[in-house]
Amino acid sequence: MASGNVFTQLRPCHAQMNEYVKKLITCPYCQVYVTPPYRQCSEGHLLCSNPECRKSDTICFCGRPIIDFEIKRMKLIYDMLCFSCEYEKNGCKAVIRGKDLESHLLNCEYKNRTEPLSPRRSSV
Repeated sequence: MASGNVFTQLRPCHAQMNEYVKKLITCPYCQVYVTPPYRQCSEGHLLCSNPECRKSDTICFCGRPIIDFEIKRMKLIYDMLCFSCEYEKNGCKAVIRGKDLESHLLNCEYKNRTEPLSPRRSSV
């Protein structure tokens, strides 16, 4: 199965669950997906890697202390979620599992494009 077809082949209930879990792992402060390693505050907020989303390395944006442990089971869930490429606006149609997302983003042929290719110029 091609990586671009993963999400379209999910059963409707799995697609809904995929979207629901992605909402759960969205930073409540900056609205981006939180990626592993996962950390959270004592209130339960997951913390993204953006330093602006916390008051310090030990205090969450909500003022609660950050719990100093990694939530390893969340990484297993993240690895199985399906994400659209962040370069979709540039023309990338790939849908990638979380475990392969970082590699895809580093090598995505659409990363440095400002406009999608026209259908006649597409290399697909």
